[in-house]
Amino acid sequence: MNNAALEAERAYLSGLLEAIQRCVYFLDASDRKHTWPLMPENLAYHKNVTHTLH
Repeated sequence: MNNAALEAERAYLSGLLEAIQRCVYFLDASDRKHTWPLMPENLAYHKNVTHTLH
């Protein structure tokens, strides 16, 4: 394969990997449940909290 074909394949696979990562992120986030009623102190606590994937 020439360099252009390899670069195109790398870009394509990179895009697929990024799409998979987004799907996992949003699936993980959708599994989290919010407690109701929403209380200001809970919202303030979680405002700047970032969750990492396991």
